[in-house]
Amino acid sequence: MSPHEGEDLREIHLQALLLDAVDAAIIATDLGAVVTHWSKGAQRLYGWSREEAVGRCVMELTVPESDRARARSTLVGMLPTGCWEGEFEVCRRDGSTFPAYVRNALFCGLDGERAGVVGVSVDISRRVETDWRRRAARDYMRAVTDSIGDGLFTLDTAGRLIYLNPAGERLLGRRNDELVGQLMHDVIGTREDVLRHRDGRELAVEMTSSDFETEDGVQGRVVVFRDVTERRERERRLEEQLETLAWARRLRDALADDRLVLHAQPIVDVRTGAVAAHELLVRMVDGDGGLIPPGSFLPAAEECGLVLELDRWVISRAAELAGDGHPVHVNLSAHSVAAAGIADHFHAEARRASADPSNMIVELTETVLLRQGPATGAFFEGLKATGCRLALDDFGTGYGGFSYLKRLPVDFLKIDIEFVADLVDDEGSRQVVRAVVGLAHGFGQRTVAEGVEDEPTLALLGHLGVDLAQGYGIARPAPVAEVLGAG
Repeated sequence: MSPHEGEDLREIHLQALLLDAVDAAIIATDLGAVVTHWSKGAQRLYGWSREEAVGRCVMELTVPESDRARARSTLVGMLPTGCWEGEFEVCRRDGSTFPAYVRNALFCGLDGERAGVVGVSVDISRRVETDWRRRAARDYMRAVTDSIGDGLFTLDTAGRLIYLNPAGERLLGRRNDELVGQLMHDVIGTREDVLRHRDGRELAVEMTSSDFETEDGVQGRVVVFRDVTERRERERRLEEQLETLAWARRLRDALADDRLVLHAQPIVDVRTGAVAAHELLVRMVDGDGGLIPPGSFLPAAEECGLVLELDRWVISRAAELAGDGHPVHVNLSAHSVAAAGIADHFHAEARRASADPSNMIVELTETVLLRQGPATGAFFEGLKATGCRLALDDFGTGYGGFSYLKRLPVDFLKIDIEFVADLVDDEGSRQVVRAVVGLAHGFGQRTVAEGVEDEPTLALLGHLGVDLAQGYGIARPAPVAEVLGAG
C-alpha cells in the first residue's frame, strides 16, 4: 500500500467516525435507493444494524409500507433538482412510527456523474409533541375565551389589540379583525370603569387586567370586562331611593320638632318701588342650626307623600302673616291641587288667623296645571270662593298658557326668569314680555317679573309695562322675622 493510499484510507476512516458521531441518521444510497452507508446514528434511530441495512432498499428500512410508493415517486422527482427535504412519518425496525425531518441530496462520483443520494434524518417527535401541546393549549384557551360571557381582549406591550373575543365584539359593537393591531385606547378608551361603544355611547364596565408572558417570551396584557350598565342604574336608583327615604325622615322630624322656617322675598311695584307683597319660601333647620334649601327635601316630600303636610304647614304660617296685614305668595305642589279639602283648609286657617283671604296669593306653575288636568279648575274655583288670589308661575314656558288665561280665574302672571335674565340684550325676550303684558292686561291681570338681577333690567321692565318684580337685584329672601317682623 502506498503512503497516499494509506492517507486516503485514514481520511475515509476519520470521515466515517465523524459521521457516526453526529446525533442524526446519515444514510447514503445508490441511485436505485439501495443503502451504501448506514451511520451509527441511523442504527440508533431506525433500529437496524449497519450489516442489516447495507445492500437493502432504504424504503424498506425507513418508510411505512403504506407510504413507499409515494416515497419512490418523490425520489424520482428530486432527480432534476438534486435536493429534497421535509417532515415525514418514518418507521423503526419494530414497526413503530415517528415524525422526522429528512433532507436528501444527490452526490456525484469522482467522474462527476451522479452516483447516489445522501440523506440526513432527525427525530422531531419532541418538537412535534411540543407544538401539538401548544396548539392544543391555544385552541383550548381560544375555546374558553370564545365561550365566556364576559368580554376579553389582549394587548401587546404598546397597547395594540392582539385578540378580542366574541362577547367583547358584541359588547363593543366591533369585530376582532377590524381592531387587531390598533391602539385600543384610541378606539374604545381604557378608563377604569368606562369603554366606548362603536356608536359613541359610553359603556359602564367592571374591568380586571393583568400582565402575561408566553413561553416564547411574548409579553402583553389581558383585560376581562363585563357590562354593568344595568347594575349601575339599579344601584343609582337604590341610592336615590335611600336618599329620598333619608330626606323624608329628616323632614318628618323637622315637622315634628318645629324646625321649618319661612323666608320672604319682596315683590315690588315697578313704578314706585314700594313693596306690594312677599313670596314665602320654606327652609329646613338642621341639627347645627344651618339652613337647608327646599331643593334638597322637596323631591323627597313629593315622593314619600309628605308634601301635602308640608303645604298645610306653609298655609298655616301664611295665614298668620296675612292676618298681620302682609300680602304673601304661597307656592303649592301638584299633590295639594289634587287633594280634597285644601280650599277648606285655606278658609279655616284664614278665619283662625283673622286674615283677609285676598292677602293670600297661591302660585301654581303651568307644569302643575298640566299634570292635574281637570282637577285644576275645581281647585281654582274652590280657592276663589274663599277669597284667595291666584298667580300663574313660570308663565311662557308651558304649552297651554293662553288657554289657562281664558279658563281659569288667574289674578297674576309671573313672567319666567328665562325671559327676564337677558331682557336688556335680547330683542326676542323683550317681544315676549311685551306680549305677556298686553295679554295679561287684556284679561285684567297683573304681571310679575321674576329673577331681576340689576337696575337696567328693572328700568326696562317698567318701560315695557310690567307691574311687579322680584329678584336678587331687588332683595334676597330673608327670614320673615327680619323682613316682616314676624316670628
